[in-house]
Amino acid sequence: ITPVEGCPDGLFTLSPNPASGKVTVTLGHTPQSLRDSSPNLGEQLKQLVLTLRDAAGHEVLRRALPAGTDSVDLDLSHLPAGAYFVTLSTPASSATQRLVVK
Repeated sequence: ITPVEGCPDGLFTLSPNPASGKVTVTLGHTPQSLRDSSPNLGEQLKQLVLTLRDAAGHEVLRRALPAGTDSVDLDLSHLPAGAYFVTLSTPASSATQRLVVK
């Protein structure tokens, strides 16, 4: 797992990474610092969006995640090998991690 600037440790993980065929995005615990800075975090997490972008910044996948989602599997079989960025966003914040597709 390769965290990228702005991603609090443990917010989500990508497994396996590097990946081929499929990757699982698992939502972890919400750090206390994020809870403290977002008093309405529960409402924001109901509006969670997952975005996958290629190294050039082009969006290749976008998915709204239902409230209570613990993990989601992404099919990568149609993607060429390379570096990608997975972002989880709420209306108030976002976190990004690097994903390598082989």
